[in-house]
Amino acid sequence: MGRFSKYAEFIPLPEVARVPALRAAFSERWVTHHGPPTSDVSDRDPRFCSDEWQSYCKDYLHSRLDMTSGHHPEANGLAEVMNQVLFQLLRPMISPDQQDSDLHLAREQLMYNMSVHSSTGFSPYRLHWGREPRQPLDDIIDKATPDLTPGTAEFARRYGLDVERARASLFKAQKAMIEQANRHRRPSPIRTGDYVWVASSELSREEDISPKLLPRYLGPWQVLDTVGTDPFGPSYVSGVPLHLRTYPVFHASKLLPFTPVDALPDRPPRWGPLIPGKGYDVVAIEDEWGTGPDRQYLVRFAFQPPSENRWFYRRDLIKTTKSVVLRYEAAQKGDLRRSPRLHP
Repeated sequence: MGRFSKYAEFIPLPEVARVPALRAAFSERWVTHHGPPTSDVSDRDPRFCSDEWQSYCKDYLHSRLDMTSGHHPEANGLAEVMNQVLFQLLRPMISPDQQDSDLHLAREQLMYNMSVHSSTGFSPYRLHWGREPRQPLDDIIDKATPDLTPGTAEFARRYGLDVERARASLFKAQKAMIEQANRHRRPSPIRTGDYVWVASSELSREEDISPKLLPRYLGPWQVLDTVGTDPFGPSYVSGVPLHLRTYPVFHASKLLPFTPVDALPDRPPRWGPLIPGKGYDVVAIEDEWGTGPDRQYLVRFAFQPPSENRWFYRRDLIKTTKSVVLRYEAAQKGDLRRSPRLHP
């Protein structure tokens, strides 16, 4: 989708399409008709994060790959709004079993590109090609003024005026959007080194666990770095444990500042609820003792105070929390002064 003209191509692909299929479809439907883009905005789908796709953008297209922060679709709002419009166009057209949605994409693409966009004041088709598409009624209704011939000086002059008017409309729309958004925006109070709660919707879910019944926020975890320069909505690198298997960068809207218990002495500590049959996640290993097959590790659990730390045999932990054990042992290899204790 072109960011200026809003011109879109709807390409049907299976949900499990791999990178080679994406490359072929993008090259055939976009690159061959419109040329390689200067930059490509995408989310952090594993296929777009792969070396194969990044090499395709860098070495073949010579395009810059701009990726949004994890679980932050607002960063690519243009594509999100276009998807909503596409769903509205498809909903009354497809059959009840929804197996023929790909058959309607060509018609919906023409309908979308022929519609006047509210931000530019022009249809995406006209801004992209410099003219409106020919319609079936054009042969029936005698046009009062015939369209200009592409390549002529008059056609170039009119297209230049259209571009200037579209830029003015875009600037006006952006200004109105910023004013509307700033009415409720406040500078982010989060700083590097603070502890924050992370929205549970941003973390991977366990099997057979309803996300509707989970706590709204999990943590707290320390903020390791700040990404972006917008004081109202930067993203932050959080120290989320590796075993949660999630991208550690979260937008400010997905975080909640953590208030230490000392700041509210009359309020008891708040710990996350226990999920029946699942238990708490292992956050880190605090200590160790013994050697060989009898080695044990002192485990710290999420949402639990230090008094709830427990000793477990290494052979049992390696079966359930292998990533935590290997990360701890790799960290200990760099500290030769530390040796395992012989007794707890």
